[in-house]
Amino acid sequence: AWRLLAYARFREGRLEEALAIAAHAQVLYPTPYGGYVRGLCYTKLQDWDAAAREFRAALAATAPPEGRRTFPYLINRELANVLFAARRFEEALEASDAALADEPNKSRILLKRSMILNALRRYGEAERDARRALELGADWGAQVQLARALRGQRRREEALASFDRVLEQT
Repeated sequence: AWRLLAYARFREGRLEEALAIAAHAQVLYPTPYGGYVRGLCYTKLQDWDAAAREFRAALAATAPPEGRRTFPYLINRELANVLFAARRFEEALEASDAALADEPNKSRILLKRSMILNALRRYGEAERDARRALELGADWGAQVQLARALRGQRRREEALASFDRVLEQT
């Protein structure tokens, strides 16, 4: 019940209260969920280091909440987002790779990994992930990452065509 209350406070935007409740819940019932909620709170507060620390602590905890097979995927996805925002691209890539190992057919993490790879100027890999995300039904965001990857490879005509598709979708 404490974990749910902490998440409810997070959803209401009452972040300081959510942090306190989640910390209390972690003492009473140590699970990955408390660190996950605390990581979400620190993400909203744009404290990237604290968020990354909490997500990593959640990953180090032993078992996900009952019925949540994909919980490590969610934590790694959020960790990748936080590390990307902190411009720690190599670490973000590791987290996105871990998320993909858990859920290889999620367009959302493929899109994030494409963004990371574009930031690292690994354009061929970024193109591959963007195309795969589009195959899985991703929206215009994947098309933007595809265009960025194509531009990075100096394939200007293809990049322009991809940007045109973005304009058609939005």
